Amino acid sequence: MQSITPEMSSPTPTEDSEAHLSEVNNRYRFPTGMDCFSEGTHIFARATSHCQHTDWDLCEMIRLQELGEARQRAAQMEKTMRWWSECTASWREKWNIVRMERNRAREDANVLRQLLKSAQQDLERMKSVKHYVNGEAPKSKFGSTASLLSVPPPPEPSAKCTDAEIQTDDSRSSDESSRSSNSPSESNSSQLATEVEILTAKCKELEAAKDAAFDDVEQVKKYYKEKLRQKDHELDATVFELERVNRENAEFKKRIQELEDKIESLEVASDEEDDVSASHSA
Repeated sequence: MQSITPEMSSPTPTEDSEAHLSEVNNRYRFPTGMDCFSEGTHIFARATSHCQHTDWDLCEMIRLQELGEARQRAAQMEKTMRWWSECTASWREKWNIVRMERNRAREDANVLRQLLKSAQQDLERMKSVKHYVNGEAPKSKFGSTASLLSVPPPPEPSAKCTDAEIQTDDSRSSDESSRSSNSPSESNSSQLATEVEILTAKCKELEAAKDAAFDDVEQVKKYYKEKLRQKDHELDATVFELERVNRENAEFKKRIQELEDKIESLEVASDEEDDVSASHSA
């Protein structure tokens, strides 16, 4: 036992060489880029500068520390992925709300288009009425002049009725007939002129309402297009960040698997070393 123990405790000349020590030192130091280790981890890292093949417990402790840190990072990445999933669900809900608002705006636009179409139909009808009225007014004037012209001339005095009373009665009757034919045409023309003015004012009002409806529809379209564009950019950024987190998570899982494989290999090597020591002691 005493003769075997110094062989196990004292390293071989190759193990004392500077190249071998630097190889072991580089093998058991932490990889660069992982700056989130605790102070105790740095103490273990400094302790491994003189790590030999007989320091399996310390090396295994360091590997376990690395594995624990990697698991903590993986847990943090899982939390981050869960948070991004919640963000994606929230953005999806907001997108549904925006889509409902867009559909509502489309329905409002359709209603406004129908109102505009009905207003245009009313405008066309009023224009036709206006043209009809403008076409009937001269006819009515022409009719009044024709009625004036169609007044029968006073009868010529006969040989038997040549006194002044008959002539006075005839002139009075002709004046009354011309006055009675002029009064309905004048009242009809004034009524038609009033209707034309009313219809013209209504046409102007409908045209103003049509322009206002067009402006409202364009503003609604512009607003929702801008809003949808912003939501698309935000969703693209969220998807890009989620893909990046997934890639990092895959890298960390790969790193954990490598560390577990190294620990298993270290355990196998330690078991073999124990078997060798047991065989030598026997």
